[in-house]
Amino acid sequence: GGAINIAAPQVITQSGSVMQANGNNGPGGNFNLQATQLSIAGSLQANGNTGGTISAVATSSNLQSGSLIQANGNNGPGGAITFQTINNQVINNAQLQANGSGNGGNIQITSAQGDINLQSALIQTNGANGRGGQITTTSNNGSTYFSGTLETTGATLGGNVLITANNITLASNSTITATGNYGGGTVLIGGDWQGSN
Repeated sequence: GGAINIAAPQVITQSGSVMQANGNNGPGGNFNLQATQLSIAGSLQANGNTGGTISAVATSSNLQSGSLIQANGNNGPGGAITFQTINNQVINNAQLQANGSGNGGNIQITSAQGDINLQSALIQTNGANGRGGQITTTSNNGSTYFSGTLETTGATLGGNVLITANNITLASNSTITATGNYGGGTVLIGGDWQGSN
C-alpha cells in the first residue's frame, strides 16, 4: 500500500466514504492525519499481507457511528493504529481493528489533557495464529468512559490491555478479552501504571 498524508485545520470524512492504502499482495500502507478538529464517519483502511500504519494527531477527535479503522495483516502481523489528541476523544459505535493472521497489532488512544469516551466501541488486536496484540488508552489528566468490547486474543498467548486515567468508568456492558490457548494476557485498568501499583 501507498502513503496518504493529510494536514488541515479540519479533517472530516462523511458516512460511506472510503480511504484506502491497502497492499493487495504486499504490506499495508500508511496514513498520516494532522488536524485541529478530526471527525471520521467513513472508513480508513491500511490492510495488507502485514498491517499498515494509521496515525492521527489532533486537538480533538470524533470517530462517529459506523466508522471503521483497519490495519489488518492478512498473511502476517497486524499493524499499528494511533489516535493522539490534546483535548477530548470520542469513539462512538466505531470499530478499530489491527488484527493479524500471525500476531495481533497495536492500538493506542491517547489524550494529553482531555477525556476519552468509548461508546459501544469495538477495538481488536487479535492474533489468529500467534499472540494477541496491545491495546492502550491513556488520559492521565482526564477521564475514560468505556462501553463496548476490547479484544486481544491469540492462538498462542493473549495480548495486553492497559487503561489509565484520573477517573475510569466501565459500563455494565463492557467486555475485555485477552485470552490465548496457551496462556492469557494482561489487563491493567488504572493499576500498575509505570510500576506504581
